[in-house]
Amino acid sequence: MKLLSLAALAVSAVTYALAQEVKITQPADNSLVAGGKVITVEVAYTSTPSTPVTEVAVVIGFNPCFSDHPLSCPAVEPYGIGKILYNGPFHPPLQDISVAIPEELGPAVLSVTHFAFTGTANFPYVQNKNITIYVE
Repeated sequence: MKLLSLAALAVSAVTYALAQEVKITQPADNSLVAGGKVITVEVAYTSTPSTPVTEVAVVIGFNPCFSDHPLSCPAVEPYGIGKILYNGPFHPPLQDISVAIPEELGPAVLSVTHFAFTGTANFPYVQNKNITIYVE
């Protein structure tokens, strides 16, 4: 019986987490951005959460790619998020966040890491999403 309860709890935690996903809606993936300038990064829920969510923070990171070829851009998980451009609260369902883009030219990974607690039991939830931008 305990095993069944634990399995149900695990399924609930996954369901809660999947309902709370965020993404970068602006700039668009593969956008050109000016180095050394301030841009607006729009972070939004992908859908309306169906369970209680306690937001903790979002972190926006910038990580240059290792070459001029965008397929060489690193994934966030093995390489980290790089330079932190923003670390602060997230006010869903949508938030515009101003960040200064470094002057490093070429393709780069722009990522958002989302920290929250979900459900009535406050399951911890961490999520990474990223896009590729081209700094000119």
